[in-house]
Amino acid sequence: MTNPTQHIFEIMALGAEGDGIANLNDASIYIPFALPGEMVTLKSPPRSIGKGNASGELATVENPSPARIDPVCQHFGVCGGCRLQHISSGEIERHKMQTLAQALSRKRLIPNTINETVSAPLHTRRRARFDFRRQKGKSVFGFKQRRSHDGIDLKMCPVLTPKLEALVPELRGLLNRLPALSGGGGVQVTETLTGFDIVISPTKNTDLNLKQREILAAWCDEHDIARLCWDDGDGPLPVAARHPAQVMFGDVLVDLPVQAFLQPSADGEALLAGLVGKAISDHCRRPKRIADLFSGCGSLSLPAASATGAIVDTFDIDDGMVAAQRNAANRHDPVLRVTATRRDLFNKPLMPSELKPYDAVIFDPPKTGAASQAAELAASKVPLVIAVSCNPSTLARDLRLLVDGGYTLISSTPVDQFTWSGQLEAVAVLTKQVK
Repeated sequence: MTNPTQHIFEIMALGAEGDGIANLNDASIYIPFALPGEMVTLKSPPRSIGKGNASGELATVENPSPARIDPVCQHFGVCGGCRLQHISSGEIERHKMQTLAQALSRKRLIPNTINETVSAPLHTRRRARFDFRRQKGKSVFGFKQRRSHDGIDLKMCPVLTPKLEALVPELRGLLNRLPALSGGGGVQVTETLTGFDIVISPTKNTDLNLKQREILAAWCDEHDIARLCWDDGDGPLPVAARHPAQVMFGDVLVDLPVQAFLQPSADGEALLAGLVGKAISDHCRRPKRIADLFSGCGSLSLPAASATGAIVDTFDIDDGMVAAQRNAANRHDPVLRVTATRRDLFNKPLMPSELKPYDAVIFDPPKTGAASQAAELAASKVPLVIAVSCNPSTLARDLRLLVDGGYTLISSTPVDQFTWSGQLEAVAVLTKQVK
């Protein structure tokens, strides 16, 4: 490639992860923090990243896009998160809507409606995984740097809830007092209704001595921590379990198992549950029986059961999350008609004969999607399928199977709950005319 310091590159598009894309000969150059319509120069020649593509580091912007704004975080550009903080919120929402539309079109899918992006607000992320390490003679607590194994020492984060952001310096001080973390480690923190739920995982599989356990227990008392676990490689074990770590799914109170799946923000979770509930009310007004596949702790199924009064059968592979749903449903007043079953839906998907009783199915697989279960759904006669996904590509693949099986893709809605990141959730609604 020609030395780019002698050229100005025009940014033609924004990639799915938020990088600006320029063209040089037959290659695409991915340039972080560049925006469509801008003319930019690079700090050095583009670096090949395979498949005829390259990446470059932005040096100057000749004509800033109207969508460009000033980042609000001092760590922007160095931190590995928030890659879109230089883009206006309206433009981010348009970009994520376009990302979903492109993923669907690649599978020849045209929904009747692609709704505008709905977004969770700032300061609402209740769960984060932090990195703690000894770096250049000092301790560093925060997130990993962009394109690096090094970390940043976190001073602020406008994505986190105020309480979680305020806990950062307290956690940094605590971890510095633990010799068992001399090699660093990871810390997952979840803000719940009853306090923080924390899991510490040392890089080196190291157990705690009595003194360090006492330090942790006293710190948990001081900061009203709900639960703190230590994972030395054999799974997380409680060091301090002062009271259950609880969240609300709709009006249903749930005790979270340790390291259970949970949406990153309560606001984003409510957006997803609201879209699922609207689809049920719009297309299946008085459902008698609903299934929730890959149900987790019940963030979608429990609100649906409470709102409709229907029998809701949930299926998930994790014993702890299955038990959490069951217990929450039984404790609710009135008791919800929820059955929770452990099942590996990847290797043992529900078959069309098993799906026959359902008026609606909620389908919320992991990021990899679930083609085997989608294929069985496609062969079923369930009149309403609501697909939820955090990966537009695998969502489109699974939706293609459903459409090929006779379903009509009524609508799709992009949901942005990963503020300033390239990640995207979506809810798709499909119906089938049952003869």
